[in-house]
Amino acid sequence: VRSAAALAAAEESDVAWWDCHYGVDSDPTGLFCEANVLRYRPRPDVIVRVGSGADVFEVDRVLAAARLGGVQPEVSREDEVDDEAFAALLPGYRFGRIRYVGDGGVSDIVRRAAIAAEVDLVDAPVTASGRLELRWYLREQAISQTLHRFGNLVGVAS
Repeated sequence: VRSAAALAAAEESDVAWWDCHYGVDSDPTGLFCEANVLRYRPRPDVIVRVGSGADVFEVDRVLAAARLGGVQPEVSREDEVDDEAFAALLPGYRFGRIRYVGDGGVSDIVRRAAIAAEVDLVDAPVTASGRLELRWYLREQAISQTLHRFGNLVGVAS
């Protein structure tokens, strides 16, 4: 079990990465004739599946990262909802994401059900890095906007 100081440090990492990367729109192309804005938006339908062996730090960690990203995930605990019942719910979360937390690993029942329902299953280790952990709760979006009309730049005097 890790400390409150470790959780605070992880949350600081989240804020730093949110402020410089995930929470700001950017145009990495820098084209003068077209805007290509890259931004991150909250993922809908995120489920945090708390498995056996999950420690409180890991659960608090993933919930803090999700909240910063604007996500209110549903929390499902293995000791309250067994794998068969959980797997039966997954077709209602098509294109959603499960963030698994725990030492036991994801059961084959849940893994197969997630694949069949086209639900993304993330069972990577929980990390204190904001750069790595925040990405599970966001989706990347690219927006292109033409800044010219018939070869003439819009808003530029001739």
